This record gives sequence, C-alpha cells and structure tokens, in this order.
Amino acid sequence: AAGVVRIVLDRGWSVDLDVLVRLIHRLLEERGAELRLAADEAVTTVVAFVLDRVDAVLEADGVPFDLLRVARGARPVDPLAYAELARALARAALGDAFARVHTAYTRCHRLAAKGAGEAAAQLDPAAFLDDTERGLADTLASVEGPVRDAVAARRYDEALEQAGRLGPPVDAFFEAAMVMHEDPRVRANRLRLLVDVTRLCGALGDFSEAQR
Repeated sequence: AAGVVRIVLDRGWSVDLDVLVRLIHRLLEERGAELRLAADEAVTTVVAFVLDRVDAVLEADGVPFDLLRVARGARPVDPLAYAELARALARAALGDAFARVHTAYTRCHRLAAKGAGEAAAQLDPAAFLDDTERGLADTLASVEGPVRDAVAARRYDEALEQAGRLGPPVDAFFEAAMVMHEDPRVRANRLRLLVDVTRLCGALGDFSEAQR
C-alpha cells in the first residue's frame, strides 16, 4: 500500500479505491474465494488503510495532523485527491479562507446534526422572517455550484475561497435569528438552511476536527 501510494502521488495518477476494491471483491467471489468481509466492509477497510499510508507521506511533508482529520471528513476514496485536498487545507489554514469555512461549518453542523430529522425537505423562501436568513440563502445559492464544480475538478484552493464566502452571512444569521423558532415551519426551514450549509462545506472536510 505504501508503494502504491508513493507511485500514484509521484505520477499524479487518480485511483478510485471504491471502484477498484469492489471489482477485486467481485472477481474473487466469482473464483470461489472465501471472503471474510462483504464488499462494503472491504471498501471501508481498504480505503482507510491506504489513506493511512498517504497520511505518512503528508505528515512528512509538514501537513498538520488535524488537517488530515479534516480532509478525511470529506470521505475521499482517491489517494491523489485526498493528498491534494489536505495540502490545500494546509495552505488555506495560513489565511482567512480556512477560518471563514471553519466558522460556517462549525456554527451550523451541530444544530444541523441534531435537527436533521426536523429540517424541511427543501428551503422555502416564503418562510424566511429575517433578512439574515435571506442573505445566507442567497450566498449559499451563489456559491454552491462553484464549490461543487471546483471540488469535482480538484481545484480545492478555489473551492475553499468560494465556501469561505459563507462565513460572514452565517455569523450574521446566528447573531440575529433563533434557529429553534417556536413556529415549526420557520424552525424547519432554518434547520434546512443549516443542513445545506454543513453539507456544502462538508464536501471539503469535517472542519470540527480542526484544532486551531
């Protein structure tokens, strides 16, 4: 695994471990091999094992351990993409973009996780009561496409800059609005907003793991 990691990082080769492990698992099944793990379990085990080898390379290059934990939160299956994301996080941690994404994620994700079951199925602008809700929803709508496109293309520096635009409107929202509003419709809509912010920022990692 360590050898594979060094080769793919050196050559810039993208490898989808999820697809690869499932293919190998199926081929072994077809040949009558005795397998201890189901395909899903095998994927989880192998991906974690290989990415641990990537961590060793990145730590030697000076990427902080907490940022590796952040990057793992994006649930990567490609060692190259994981390494590029972790390095982008390390670069961003020296500037404002990381702090703004960290703010957006950490202020939203706890309530979003607890209230996900109560969140509305989709945002309803008619349920907004406060300008800060509208402002956050507008910013979210404007950055979602660029963030997802940049992540898909592994342009992580760009994705972090775009996601960082959520930080100020998230702060403004929490200062002005009560998420757990007494009106169930308003409350559900506000929780939906937090869930959507958390999921978008979560494409870049679990920022609650950052120790900074």
